[in-house]
Amino acid sequence: MTLESDVADYIQETISKNKGLKEKDLINKLLRSGMNTVSAKAEAVFKIEGFKSELQPRIDAATLEELLDEI
Repeated sequence: MTLESDVADYIQETISKNKGLKEKDLINKLLRSGMNTVSAKAEAVFKIEGFKSELQPRIDAATLEELLDEI
C-alpha cells in the first residue's frame, strides 16, 4: 500500500510523539475510526415530510408538468 505524503507524515509525527505506539496499530486505529464514521453517515435516513396542497383551478398534475418543462 502506498500512502500519500501528508498521511505518511502524520503517522510518523504521531509515532514519534508516542514512542510505545506501533505503526501497524496506529494505521489500524485510524482506518477503523474512518470506517466507523462512514458507516454512521450511511445509516442516516433522509426523510421528507409531505403536506397537502390544493392546485389552482385548471391546473392539474399534467398541466403542472408541462409548465415545469417550459422553465
